[in-house]
Amino acid sequence: MDKVLIIDDDPSALRLIEVYLKKWGYRVSEISDGNEATPEAVAAIDPDVILLDMMLPGKSGEEILGELRPALPDTPIIMITSFGSIETAVRTMKVGAYDFMTKPIDPTRLEIMVGNAAKASRMARKLMEFDAAHASRSRHGDIIGASDAMQKIYEMIDALADSDATALITGETGTGKEMVACAIHEKSARAGKMFVPVNCGALPEGIIESELFGHVRGAFTGAVRDKKGRFEMANGGTIFLDEVGDLPPSTQVKLLRVLQEGKFERVGGEETVKCDARVISATNRDLKSMMAQGKFREDLFYRICVAPVEMPPLRERRTDIPKLAEHFLILLSGNRAAVAKLSKAAMDALLDYEWPGNVRQFRNALEFALLKCRDENVIEPRHLPPEICQSRSAGEKLKPGRKPSLNDIEVRDALRRAGGNKAKAARMLRVGRATLYRFLRDNNMD
Repeated sequence: MDKVLIIDDDPSALRLIEVYLKKWGYRVSEISDGNEATPEAVAAIDPDVILLDMMLPGKSGEEILGELRPALPDTPIIMITSFGSIETAVRTMKVGAYDFMTKPIDPTRLEIMVGNAAKASRMARKLMEFDAAHASRSRHGDIIGASDAMQKIYEMIDALADSDATALITGETGTGKEMVACAIHEKSARAGKMFVPVNCGALPEGIIESELFGHVRGAFTGAVRDKKGRFEMANGGTIFLDEVGDLPPSTQVKLLRVLQEGKFERVGGEETVKCDARVISATNRDLKSMMAQGKFREDLFYRICVAPVEMPPLRERRTDIPKLAEHFLILLSGNRAAVAKLSKAAMDALLDYEWPGNVRQFRNALEFALLKCRDENVIEPRHLPPEICQSRSAGEKLKPGRKPSLNDIEVRDALRRAGGNKAKAARMLRVGRATLYRFLRDNNMD
C-alpha cells in the first residue's frame, strides 16, 4: 500500500484529501507546519508521494521543495496552491516538482495524478533495488576493492554472516584475513558479542592452552588466580584463530573437542566449561601439506574448514590499487593541510610492483611516502620506499620484446571493467594492445 504525505496547513483541505486518498487505498500522513517539514522528518515518514501546499506558515512550499528535492530525489512531489498560474507551475517544475494542482481540489484529477506519481515512485524504488543488487561493490566496511576477486570475497562474507559454520581463511601475509573475519562477525547475529582475535603463532607453546582455555589458581607457577581464556571471552561471539597452523599437537586435540562438543576444561581444572563461540581460523601455511607430514590433524582440518575463503594477493587485483591508495592517503594524512595525491609516475610504480607483503606492505609504503614528502602535496617516485623505485627502474630496463607478467584473473577483471573494450583493458593493465591480444590468444580467451 503506497504512502502519501500531505503538507498543508488548511484543515478542511487536509481532511478532504485524506478522505479521498484513504478511499483509494493509500496510507496517509500529514504535516501542517512548514517548519516541521524538514528533510529528516519527511525521510523518517518515507512517503511514496508528497502533496505540498505552496502557502504554509513558517516556510513557503517552494522553500520546502528546494530542501526536500536533494534529500529525496526519487520521491514525486506534487505542488498545490490556491493561486494557480503558469509562472508558479513552471518555477516549481524547474526545481523538481513532479506536477502541479490548484485548489479547489478536483477528485478525478487528484486520483489520476497521485496514481501516476505512485507508479513512478514504485518504478524508481525497483530500479534502485535492482542497481543495488547488481552493482559491483567497491568496499565492504573497511575492506576496499571492486575487482572480481573482491566481489567473490564480499559474497562469501555475506553468505557466512548468515550461518554459524566454521571458516578457514587462507592467503598470503598482509592480504586482510583478520579484516574479513571481523566483517563476517560484524554482519552476523553474533555482532552484539565480542570478536576475540588470537595470534596463535605469537603465543609460546607453554602458555597457549592457558590463553585459549584459561586456568585455575595454582595450575602452574605464577597462576595466582583463576583466569578466563579467550574462548570464554568469546562466548556468544566469535573467536578468530590467526595462524592456526602454528598450534601444537596437544592444543589441536583440545580445540577439536571444543568444536565437536562445545566444552573444555581450564588448565589445572576439573570443571567442564560450556562455550558457544563461532570459530573462524586463518593461515598462510599449506595445511594439507602439514597434514601429509603429520603436523596438523586431518580431523581438525575438516572441522575448521567447513567454508574455505581464499584471499587474493594484491598483485592479482591491481585494478584495486588506485582506490586503495585514495583510501589510505585520506586515512594517513592526519593533520596535513591537504590530502596528498600521487603523481602519475608514482601511481605507475605502485601498479608495477609485485607487493609480496600485499595490502599491509602497500599501506606501509604510502605512510613512508607521506613522511618523505613532508610539506609537499604530491607524492613522486622518489618518495616511495627504495625497493619499489628499484623494481620500477629494473622494469623500465627490460628488453622491449619481453612479455609483461599477466594472469587470467587480472585480465578478466580488466575486460569486465572496460566493458569488453580490449584497448581500454590494455591501458588499465598497463600493457600494449598487442601484448593483451597475444595473451588472450595464447590462453584461449579470445
